[in-house]
Amino acid sequence: MPFIAYGEAPDFEPKAFCCLMLNGKWKLHHFYNGKWERVNTGLPDDATECSPTAEWRGDKWRLSFIAGGFGDDRRYYLYRIDDLDNPIAEKVCLADVGFIWKNQIVYATRGGELSISGIQGTKNFHFNDVEWLYRVSYNPDNPHELLISGQKKGGYIFSWIFNPSKKYLYDLSDNGDVAYKAALFNGKCYYAKRGNGGFEDRHIVMAQNLRISELSYDDIVGNSQEANSPSILKMLQNFTNATFRWASAGFKIADDETLAKRQAICDTCQYWKASARLGMGKCLKCGCTSLKLKFDTEKCPVGKW
Repeated sequence: MPFIAYGEAPDFEPKAFCCLMLNGKWKLHHFYNGKWERVNTGLPDDATECSPTAEWRGDKWRLSFIAGGFGDDRRYYLYRIDDLDNPIAEKVCLADVGFIWKNQIVYATRGGELSISGIQGTKNFHFNDVEWLYRVSYNPDNPHELLISGQKKGGYIFSWIFNPSKKYLYDLSDNGDVAYKAALFNGKCYYAKRGNGGFEDRHIVMAQNLRISELSYDDIVGNSQEANSPSILKMLQNFTNATFRWASAGFKIADDETLAKRQAICDTCQYWKASARLGMGKCLKCGCTSLKLKFDTEKCPVGKW
C-alpha cells in the first residue's frame, strides 16, 4: 500500500513510498526521479518489508516500516530508518502493524491491542469484535488520525479513521467497497481494491465516491493505561540500586549468549512494553529499560531470567 507525505517547507513537495514485489518478496520503495527506486534497508533478501510510513524531519526523510519472516526468528518487527539518504534499518519493537511519527510509536501484534507510546506514557486500545489488524498508518493531513484496516471475527474487512484523543471513529468506503489499507493525502483517498483472484489480488485505486460514516466510538473502542507500572520514584530507586550492583561488580557486561536469551524472554513477556521510552523499552514490573539486560549482575523482577 502506498504512503504519501508532505516534504520540506515552503513548497511541501510530497513524496510517495510503497512496497513492490521483488523475487517473490515485498520490498520497500520510494518514488524518485520519475520512477520507483528500492530503499536498501540492509535486511536479508528473504525478508518481507511492508507498511511504509514517512515524515520530513528537519533536513531528511525518516521512515518506519514492518519487516520479518527471515532467518531463525520468523516474527515481524517495527523498524525505523532515520535518514533515507543513509538507510540503516533499526529494529524498534515486536509488531505486525505500526509506525513512528515524531516522538510517538504506534504498534500492535496481528491480533493484539493497539499501543500508542510517547513521552507521556503508553495507552492501550482494544477494538470489540476485531480479530486481525492488517495495517495501521496515519493521515498526513491530520497526523492524530490513525488509519486502521483489519478483519472482524465474522470475516468482514474494515477500514477506519480512528482519533484516540478526540474519541471519534469513522468507516471508509468507496461505492460500497471497503477502502482497504487506505492512504489519505491532500483530500484524496487511495486504497487497495480487490480483483478477481485471491484475498491479496489487489490494485491501487483512487476513491471516486468516498463515504465517511461515523461509528459508535464507545461501542467499539476500549482503552486502558499501563498496568502494574511502578512510580517514578520507585523506578529511580530501582535504577540506582541496579547501577550500584553493577559498579560494585566491576561494570561487568553480560556475554552475547546471555544477552540474547534475556532479550528473547522479554520480547514475549506480558510485562514488557517494547516501544516505551522511544524504543528502549520498559518493564512494567521494575520500570527499567533494555539497558538493564546488559548488566551481568541483574535479574528479572519476576524470575524469568
